[in-house]
Amino acid sequence: MSKRAPSDASTYTEALQDANSPQHAAPQRTAAPQHAAVPQHATAPQRTTASQHSDAPQRTTAPQLSNALYYIYIIRCEDNSLYTGITTDIVRRLSEHRSQSSRAARYTRTHKATELCGLWTAPNRASASKLEYRIKQLSRPEKDRLLEMPDAVGEPYRALPSVHFRHVWAQALMASGESVYVAARDDELTYLKEKDAQLAEVIKTLGPLKRQVDPNLFTSVVNSIVGQQISSKAHQTVWERLLNSCGEISPATLLSLGQDKLSSLGMSQRKASYILDFASKVDSGLFDLDAVSQMDDKEAIAALASLRGIGDWTAEMTLLFCLQRPNILSFGDFGIQKGMRMVYHHRKIDRARFDRYRRRLSPYCSVASLYFWAVANGAIPDMKDYAPKKKRP
Repeated sequence: MSKRAPSDASTYTEALQDANSPQHAAPQRTAAPQHAAVPQHATAPQRTTASQHSDAPQRTTAPQLSNALYYIYIIRCEDNSLYTGITTDIVRRLSEHRSQSSRAARYTRTHKATELCGLWTAPNRASASKLEYRIKQLSRPEKDRLLEMPDAVGEPYRALPSVHFRHVWAQALMASGESVYVAARDDELTYLKEKDAQLAEVIKTLGPLKRQVDPNLFTSVVNSIVGQQISSKAHQTVWERLLNSCGEISPATLLSLGQDKLSSLGMSQRKASYILDFASKVDSGLFDLDAVSQMDDKEAIAALASLRGIGDWTAEMTLLFCLQRPNILSFGDFGIQKGMRMVYHHRKIDRARFDRYRRRLSPYCSVASLYFWAVANGAIPDMKDYAPKKKRP
């Protein structure tokens, strides 16, 4: 196979598919073994009132992707080299590579994995091994092109959108015992600075920000319900009591406590009922967490907001701080509104103005959100809020 980087999409696809010919068949292999603070400079986002929703059960449906048995992945190592492998448990396998355990590949035991940069699913072991072999035969320029055009592999494979990579990688970091922080990448900061002169000055003053994430979708939703409409200190107190009572936050442990016990920990009866309703739906399969993690932003927000006690704001914060979606900017967040007024010197951020800024900052609105929260919480003392002062009665 040619080791030249192809000049366009059509020749690239031919180069990749050439490795699928009989003389390039993948060698047979034995089966694979089976088997959580907020950004610096910022306090917790300020909440809006949770929306009320119908009690009628709504079943989320998982896309075809979540039914696949095998994953083919490409990870980047600290020396910028790439490693390709296959697995039936992507989080476990990535955590082994990251921790450089004895179960990791020989290569990643000496080249520390730093990032998941490509992920596909296959319906069976044979097709997964075939694609793994094809990728390994590519030159580095061809692999880089594949990462830019992941759908070029064709059927029967499905490429997982890159928007999900951070969440999967964060789950692997947590599984390997690391604290999970996601920092704004250089390319994201460069893009925002080029698009927005006012925000560029804020980025220059504050430098790179990072956020702590909880990649466990179930605990993240429960934590969001606990923290609605109370102070950050009260939120932390109630959450610690819940952890001490449950040991592990899971549908089974929460359902075993019951509403009265949950309420006795410092939350309202209504919040306790919301949490138990969510736990019951997950436990029975009426609400599929894996399906939500694979949805696009709009679908995931709608699915989460279908739950009792979860409104759009809580759903958006879950996407940002759990699923690590890169393009979340919440109109309903008071801190975002205040930060935008301070950065852009507006007395008010109405919907039309907000949408105009969101289009400008897309596709990296989540990073911009970190800076708006930081400004709103006084990270730059010289900046002021231009909102009209309320008249005294």
